[in-house]
Amino acid sequence: IFAEGVPRRAVYHSRIFNLDKSVNFGRLHWSATPMRMINGELVEVNNGNVKVGVEVRSGRDEDPNIYYEYTDRGSEEEVSKERYEQVLQPLLRSGVVREPRPGMRASIRHDTENWSFWTSPFEDSGEHLGIRGGSYLQLRITLHSEEFDTLIRLDSLWIDTAPILADRVIAEVASRDRPNPMRGFSQVELGEKTEFVYSLKANFVRSDETGFDAVKISTGSPAEFRGLEIGEPPIVVEPTIVKEGEDELIVHLPQRIEAENNLLVRIFFDVKIFSLAWNFASEVMDLQTASLSQPVMSGDTGDYIGTDKLLVLGRTVFDSRPLRRLNFSTDVITPDDDGINDAVTINYTLFKIIDPIPAFLAIYALDGRIIARRELGALRFGSHSITWDGRDEKGDLLAPGIYIVGINLMAGTPVGQILRPIGVVY
Repeated sequence: IFAEGVPRRAVYHSRIFNLDKSVNFGRLHWSATPMRMINGELVEVNNGNVKVGVEVRSGRDEDPNIYYEYTDRGSEEEVSKERYEQVLQPLLRSGVVREPRPGMRASIRHDTENWSFWTSPFEDSGEHLGIRGGSYLQLRITLHSEEFDTLIRLDSLWIDTAPILADRVIAEVASRDRPNPMRGFSQVELGEKTEFVYSLKANFVRSDETGFDAVKISTGSPAEFRGLEIGEPPIVVEPTIVKEGEDELIVHLPQRIEAENNLLVRIFFDVKIFSLAWNFASEVMDLQTASLSQPVMSGDTGDYIGTDKLLVLGRTVFDSRPLRRLNFSTDVITPDDDGINDAVTINYTLFKIIDPIPAFLAIYALDGRIIARRELGALRFGSHSITWDGRDEKGDLLAPGIYIVGINLMAGTPVGQILRPIGVVY
């Protein structure tokens, strides 16, 4: 079948680039030209309903996947890519799913230890990537057109890089009064000032990792600095400079954190949370060299804080809440059709609701956006349950990551809401 026009969407999935050494990534830039078909020829134009979208992921080794084989116990065992592709037999053959047994391919999972997930699409040149450093890089470029005869040509693309400051920098955060919360997440009242403790630890491997002397934390609203501790056991020290911005906190450390002086850092600050889920994204900086900052990853920095995360949940509590007891059958969904945790059963209890009222299940991204929704019908008091399989309304699987689950009651007056995090991994 032949027709005129241009593709509505074209996707370029790059190979994995080996950068030879670990680097930090700065801003992503590109140059693109809109073009229109005029009298059978493509001509450069200044307008057109076209755009470029670029997704990026970085890694510390050459393969973003981990491969598994079925064992004689029915479990899965990690194997090499070569064995998975060249030796093991596929589970699906001739359109029929066979019974798992030794010598057959099991799942392929994302290597979260060494590879970042794909970023959200960048649609404006010059944006900061905000991904962790690495020695491998992969791009997924999408060229969009909403016009019959107009396309966009990608002319060039480049990314700012600089040497890494440390092999890895991890941090975790919690409310100061409850540094080891249940389920590993801190939950605080929306709009109320809360004191947090932010704990940071670096890991140095090579001699060219120069270290850092400042930390920037994205707080989302004005923060008030409360204190700084360095070392283990911690010693209270005074920062060189503190900058309290409208949505960030910058602390200049009195001593440099480097391989020869690799000390634990704890920063205390007050801030109000206004989002259902807030990620205290942060980065470390080398003020002496003005090099690119390095994103901080969430992780375990020690026993004092028990969250291993930079994520905090917001909540609103009403007296005599009718919605209570939100329980999950699993805290992590793995929708890989192996019959194990492919979906989660969500159980909840309603109180004091005599006349049925409409309700819906909402799945939130970490920035508070509803990205999946399911109507629950009109409900009254009693125990209820619903199953969710990690998909949105269109039936598409959500990207791997952490999401927030909530049950919403659409009554005429506020009735409260219970939120709980859940992970999607595959």
